[in-house]
Amino acid sequence: MAIKLEWDPEKTAANLAKHKVSFEQARDAFQEALDEPDDRAGYGEVRFNLIGAAENRLLIVTYTLRSDDANGDEIIRIISARPTERREARKYREGWSARRSAEGGEGARLDRIRCVDQFGDPQSRPQRP
Repeated sequence: MAIKLEWDPEKTAANLAKHKVSFEQARDAFQEALDEPDDRAGYGEVRFNLIGAAENRLLIVTYTLRSDDANGDEIIRIISARPTERREARKYREGWSARRSAEGGEGARLDRIRCVDQFGDPQSRPQRP
């Protein structure tokens, strides 16, 4: 089972104009990230907010998980991405610090699974605990 990233091309253009972040940049934030459910509103689907680094800046990426019924692949659909605010960046730093301590020190890293974005480029994404 593979994991794929996808997004709406029109939405990425609008996101780039509004937040100066493309979804191509946002996919890189999945490499070493912290995420949590987004339960602020009734979206009609389960959404997650992820904080991760891409191109030397921290981003917050909202996404949802879907399944490709034909082959069982998991699909990560990016909904929006923007630079983090101060409190979000602090949350990311504190979360990584706590995770490193819990996992045995400075060199600890999240386990990864391979995923393929919509263009076929391999990416790494942290596994959920």
